[in-house]
Amino acid sequence: MSNIGQARRDIAAKLTANGVPCSTDPKVTTPAVLVGSPTVVGSQGIGGWQVEFPIQILGTPPGNEQSLDWMLDQLEMALAIFPGSAFPRVVDHAGGECPAYVLTVVQSVANPNC
Repeated sequence: MSNIGQARRDIAAKLTANGVPCSTDPKVTTPAVLVGSPTVVGSQGIGGWQVEFPIQILGTPPGNEQSLDWMLDQLEMALAIFPGSAFPRVVDHAGGECPAYVLTVVQSVANPNC
């Protein structure tokens, strides 16, 4: 398994261990918390990369007050583990639009060849 893939799974495991029901499966059924596809935003020489991991807190479409309350509960728990900024969004999930909050975790990931 790649180091980037392992870092993604470690983020999901840390959320789950702290009470946030989290998945790495892009086909997860909503409502759910998903650690999505990472983005490599820079390198650290040949030793590794700076990687952004999106934590998507996915509500049930089309979204209502109950869905928003659930998302905010999960968001607070996630922010306690990974402090940062989170933004409301409408994201494409499983072929449809889904209300969400997106929290981005930035981590350094080592190049396994170094």
